[in-house]
Amino acid sequence: MEQVARELVRTLVFGDTERPLTIERKRAATGPRAVRVPVGADDQRVFVPCAYAGPGLLPHPGDR
Repeated sequence: MEQVARELVRTLVFGDTERPLTIERKRAATGPRAVRVPVGADDQRVFVPCAYAGPGLLPHPGDR
């Protein structure tokens, strides 16, 4: 997935989900941990990376 310019971002999400489960999409897709921008309608939503998080910089959402 191509990165989004930070200047155009209004909403951010941190995680590794690129394409979440939806009624239309039966399987989620993941990628590298990143600050992501939600793009698209609810059923076709994707989370495009804006800035990647290197290993050890930020905790993985599932880690405690």
